[in-house]
Amino acid sequence: MSDADTTATSLLPDFKSAAARRHRKLRHVKDVVTHYMMAAGGIGVIIAIVLIAFYLLYVVLPMFKPAGLDHVATYAVPGNRDAETVHYAMEEQHEIGMRAAEQGTISFFRTGDASLVSEHSLFAGTGDRVTAFAAGDPSQALLAFGTDTGKVLLVKHEYKVTYPEGTERLITPRLYFPLGEVPLTIVADATPIKLVSAQSNNERTTITAITDDARLVITSFKREESFLGDDVEITRTGTMMPIEDTVTHIRLDIEQRELYLADNTGSIHYYDISNKESPRLIQRVQGVPKGVEITSLEFLAGGISILVGDSRGRISQWFPVRDEDNNYTLQHIRHFEPRHAPIVTIAPEHSRKGFLAIDRDGYLGLYHTTAHRVVKKKSILETAPEVLAISPRANALLVENDQKQLQYWHVENEHPEISWQSLWGKVWYESRAEPEFIWQSSSASSDFEPKFSLTPLAFGTLKAAFYAMLFAIPLSILGAVYAGYFMAPKMR
Repeated sequence: MSDADTTATSLLPDFKSAAARRHRKLRHVKDVVTHYMMAAGGIGVIIAIVLIAFYLLYVVLPMFKPAGLDHVATYAVPGNRDAETVHYAMEEQHEIGMRAAEQGTISFFRTGDASLVSEHSLFAGTGDRVTAFAAGDPSQALLAFGTDTGKVLLVKHEYKVTYPEGTERLITPRLYFPLGEVPLTIVADATPIKLVSAQSNNERTTITAITDDARLVITSFKREESFLGDDVEITRTGTMMPIEDTVTHIRLDIEQRELYLADNTGSIHYYDISNKESPRLIQRVQGVPKGVEITSLEFLAGGISILVGDSRGRISQWFPVRDEDNNYTLQHIRHFEPRHAPIVTIAPEHSRKGFLAIDRDGYLGLYHTTAHRVVKKKSILETAPEVLAISPRANALLVENDQKQLQYWHVENEHPEISWQSLWGKVWYESRAEPEFIWQSSSASSDFEPKFSLTPLAFGTLKAAFYAMLFAIPLSILGAVYAGYFMAPKMR
């Protein structure tokens, strides 16, 4: 062996030396520890993702749970059974119910057993006969009674909740008269009132009515307080005008600015009554085909949309839409599958865009307008229904049949707004010019229509990911090239 070979051999590392063996052993320990750490990290990530998936399912699955109806009790109509019922209502806990009868009698009763809590006769000793009735927006709990002498009495039903010491919750119903306990003269010549509709808030009360001789009466009372709040002045304005067609339904919106009339030809008259002394007919549209009658006309929660039920068993939704000239016109938005019998009554939910409807055969349907779906259908009566009411939380209902029997039901309907259409399709939301994809889950107003379209969220996520990858891919590739070919070994 030459000197050069000897020198080269001496420069080679001795892999059998004690130092080399210690290095390999330490490196093996590091490799094993790293191996298990990486495995544990990967498995942990998988477990975390699986747990997140299960949690999301736990949260989301109840949204797709079907609605339920549970019959609680059936009993005779509380109060005077000889009088026809015109309206039912319940307080928030649906423990106390309210029945309004055509004679102007209001009965409060316990929904569990129909036992009377109190009873009030509004027209006792007056000699007036009730000829018309209407309920205002559910949030206001206003009732309006029209009489055969051209008068209207407004009354609100309220519920005081107390917790007396050592007792359970106590709910005490009471009546409040926003314009006094004496009926107001609306028609000066004492012509009987045929139809009535009214709304009231802290500042203004408006009463609209149709008289027996086919006149439209609009009367508004504006409440004004002095600067110091000592004196209150009530200003009365209004007008009266003839109506050519035979009106069958009249509805005033909660803002007291829009009025809807339905006539016996199936037409809907849309009025702007912002100026109470000069109402303006904006539009007359055919709400149902010729030969079909409008059997029910109600506002959806918020007072923007109207629901039209007809003698075919069909329910349609309408609301004003702004056109290119910045004018509002009434548009047909959507309809729900027809039933086999005429719609008797529609009961809108108090704070959601849902409603209940029942037909002449006693078939009940739970609907939601934004989701455009029939949430639940069920036959609950063997005889013809008369009056239907839903509780403020939409978790209980009362329905009376033509045999003077009242049924009390529990309703389970937590998420009626979820449907494939509302999540992924274009939806025509209230006050929008056309169907759109919109995500807006909440608002300051309880009358707000939630918008749950996932399309903008999905598109925004994909767009953000695309722009992120547009920058990340070249940076990562160039960074890898630099680290592999140009970076110093120690830095690498």
